[in-house]
Amino acid sequence: MDVHGVDPRDISWEIVQPVYRVYFWGLPGPSAAQACDERRITHADDVGEVLTWAHHHAEGRVFVVYAEAGDGGARGLLRLYGEDPSLGDGGTPGVPASAAG
Repeated sequence: MDVHGVDPRDISWEIVQPVYRVYFWGLPGPSAAQACDERRITHADDVGEVLTWAHHHAEGRVFVVYAEAGDGGARGLLRLYGEDPSLGDGGTPGVPASAAG
């Protein structure tokens, strides 16, 4: 991890109340990709509220928290917490590395 000072004036927009996604996965292992339960969360106060909700509903499952981001009408995800067990060295969240490509 690298940490650098920033000039806050270099940002041209901010989303104050983003849309989040939480992907719950079965316990890590070869079948984890088949056991994904995805949830979309709106109107959360902040990511702390989403993390509290996710921990409460995890039921022993691992989970990943994302913020949705837009790019010219296309939706994308920004990973905020956790590791997607279906990804090997990168790829598309929710799509097993073997199926992505």
